[in-house]
Amino acid sequence: MIGKVGVAKHEYNDAGLHLVYSVFAYNTSTAEDIPTIGIDASNEAHWSMCSENLKYSFKKKASRYGDLSKPFIICMNSLDMFTDDFEISNAVWGRQKTTFFINKETGESFEGASHIDNTGLFSTNRYAQVSAVLIFSVGVGSVGCPKYWFIHNPFAKFPLNAEEFSLKSHFFDGIRLVENAESRTVNEILGIPCRWST
Repeated sequence: MIGKVGVAKHEYNDAGLHLVYSVFAYNTSTAEDIPTIGIDASNEAHWSMCSENLKYSFKKKASRYGDLSKPFIICMNSLDMFTDDFEISNAVWGRQKTTFFINKETGESFEGASHIDNTGLFSTNRYAQVSAVLIFSVGVGSVGCPKYWFIHNPFAKFPLNAEEFSLKSHFFDGIRLVENAESRTVNEILGIPCRWST
């Protein structure tokens, strides 16, 4: 006979992670009679979206220096495990939303139109004082070759010339999003070998 003994609920919060879990011992009828530990996974775990954390940090930095009369680049480092092109795009341009339709007679579903909402940092002119945002995902093991996103604000009061920067960057050419070619890598610019530690 196996049964739960002393079930207790625990909560853990750290950097946007909210985890509720229960750890309990099992009574077993094995020859060794050694209690085992089990985890009750019936509770819900909630993980904050990386894009929302980025937007929160950006908004705090965007108004820190008031109205500047020169270009302003906001730099952020994100070590969130979900930092990727999708989350960066959601933070900067807005969330992509797609409409799905279901045929009531056949039950078949198909994808309809997609659009990006205007909840992104650069989806409107509300942050015109910011010329660009440079987001890194750099940790101890990725100093030499970090992932990064250098994105120009199409509504910037003081826009930057994307061609003057060595880093790969994203900008609007008036019609579509363009990615310029990367002429030098981060480790070349900083003079750090890609494998900087042994």
